[in-house]
Amino acid sequence: MTTSDAIVLFKNLVGVLGLISGVGVLSLQNWARLLILVAAGMSVLLTPIMVWVIYPTLFGESPVTLGLTTLVWNGFMIWYFLRPGVKAQFQK
Repeated sequence: MTTSDAIVLFKNLVGVLGLISGVGVLSLQNWARLLILVAAGMSVLLTPIMVWVIYPTLFGESPVTLGLTTLVWNGFMIWYFLRPGVKAQFQK
């Protein structure tokens, strides 16, 4: 397994964690909120690697717009789920 394969596999794992946490968020489970924060954080860390290292290697170009959109979306999720009112809602 190459480094590129490992990073893509890890990124897919982050996506699966996001799907699993979606079920818990609908029932206001705190573990789901924490899982979303972890998945979004990992995605923020991996996105620059994906955009500037992996994608150009695989496809010959870098989808900067996709990378920026991913960073903005995951940044929003981190901000939202760390807000005191949202945290309180999940603590009940």
